[in-house]
Formats: sequence, C-alpha cells, structure tokens
Amino acid sequence: MIMLVFDVNTEMAVQLRGGLKKQVMRDLVVATTLGWAAGAAWWFGVAQPRRTLYENFYKNYDAKAVAASMKASFEGKHCSY
Repeated sequence: MIMLVFDVNTEMAVQLRGGLKKQVMRDLVVATTLGWAAGAAWWFGVAQPRRTLYENFYKNYDAKAVAASMKASFEGKHCSY
C-alpha cells in the first residue's frame, strides 16, 4: 500500500474563514462604483445636454404667438363627424 504524505505549509494554506464577507464587500464596492459611474455618464451625457436644449428653445419661445397662429390656421374650418 502506498501512503501519500502531504506537507501542509501554513503560509500557503487556503483561507476559508471570512471569504464570503470579503467577496460580498468587494462586490458591493464594485457595484456602487459602477452605479455612480453610470449615473454620472447619464447625467453629463443625456440629462445636461437635454436641459440646455430645452433652455435654449424656451428662451425665444412665445406661447401667445404660437397660440394665435394655431387659432388663425383653424379658423373657418369645421370638424364634422
């Protein structure tokens, strides 16, 4: 019968305690970082440009003039069902 002898080196032993806690904490840090990065990318890539477009559009927008032109275009037209 052959007997196998393993020399267990304590420096190279696999650490079994606390592994799940370390993995969960690392995953939380990575998820939080990626979430903040995606939120910042959306804010500066989509929300801010859209806001400036709306601001520039409504600087020169005259709602009363648009309403008057719409009213003038529909005057004399009747809807019959």
